[in-house]
Formats: sequence, C-alpha cells, structure tokens
Amino acid sequence: MTTTLDTLLAIEGVTLAFEATPTGGLRDIRSKQPIATEEGELIAQFCASITMNFRVLAQTFSKLSGQSWVPPEGWAYTNGRWTVAVGGKGYRGVFIDTDKADFNVLFEQLVGISRPAG
Repeated sequence: MTTTLDTLLAIEGVTLAFEATPTGGLRDIRSKQPIATEEGELIAQFCASITMNFRVLAQTFSKLSGQSWVPPEGWAYTNGRWTVAVGGKGYRGVFIDTDKADFNVLFEQLVGISRPAG
C-alpha cells in the first residue's frame, strides 16, 4: 500500500504531510500553510532521528520482554494540542490537530494497520 502525501493531507485535521529519507533528508512535503524550507528540513531530521531511536529501542525491548516489537511500523508523539505521527517504515508522517485526529484512519493510511470492527 502506498498512500500519497496528498491523501494524507486530505485526512481531517492533518495540516502537514511529509516524507524523509532514512538519513534525515527531506524527500517531499505538503502543507496547508506556507512552510519554510528550513522548517521542512528540521521536521525530516527530527522524524528520522526518532525513528532510528525507536528501531534500537524495539530491538532492546524485544530481547527484554521476550515478545517481538520489531520491526517498528510507526510512532506518534503529542503535546496534547498537536500530534506528529510517522509510519511507512518510519519516514512518512503528518502533523495533525489532536482534537480532530482519527488515529484509526491515520494509522491505516500511514502503516496499513486497521482495527477490526467491534
């Protein structure tokens, strides 16, 4: 499944969709508001760094817990008002208004994970 950045940006509450490279470069970005190139580059670096840390943590936690936590398929961070969610092997993500977020839809589009009905 390949969800485009435009599809992600169309999800209610999403204000910005981006794709980073594994090394933190900005591959592409879409935003509902103008965004400076430098800000987009910082977003890509931030998300690639966090994704790399989660990969290490997932391997370690798998060993400690005896359960498989690898490979990590996505992650989210929120300050309450805004949430950044990243999936697609950790390099495609969105910034979303937390109050408007439907995380089931969001992670289905980002990671391909859907919750069973009921």
